[in-house]
Amino acid sequence: MAMIRVLIERKLRKRENISKLIRQIRVAAMAQRGYISGETLFDTEENGTIAVISTW
Repeated sequence: MAMIRVLIERKLRKRENISKLIRQIRVAAMAQRGYISGETLFDTEENGTIAVISTW
């Protein structure tokens, strides 16, 4: 069985607290068939840049 890793990078225009939205999306993803794991990375040097990696 093969695994797929998906990387999504976002650059926010202004500093926003999107942690709640990310959690809601992850909860929805966890309910989907094939979802294995996910992680969210915040760039500490470049404000507003985040990366979400999910494994399916």
